[in-house]
Amino acid sequence: QEYLNDQQQHEKEGKCKIQLKLCINDFPYYLAPGIEHFVVWKLGGDVTPDEIAKAKLDILKDSQLWATMYDRASDRTYEHNNLEQRIVNDHAVFLHWINPPHLKSLPGIDHVHIIFHSGQE
Repeated sequence: QEYLNDQQQHEKEGKCKIQLKLCINDFPYYLAPGIEHFVVWKLGGDVTPDEIAKAKLDILKDSQLWATMYDRASDRTYEHNNLEQRIVNDHAVFLHWINPPHLKSLPGIDHVHIIFHSGQE
């Protein structure tokens, strides 16, 4: 028996190839300085919790907070182990949500909003 992942199954059925894209929101909500609004778009499936976590980690690694965090970790001010996961799951740094279907700007393309508070203004 042949086992296919979601992307292979979609391609076999003639559906579109799964595509995932993280980008800054072109139409962000009005937010305080130091808070950024990102969107994870997924064509060909629903955004998974693992994809949301990876997107948050990518945002974190591109931020100034990442450099500051590791400077402090090297000074042993913070524990180095699992630091990324603690930050990614910290609601003072990241929030995310999926709008209900009737509020989605593009209902046919799954997307997740991610708010990132870098602590910088």
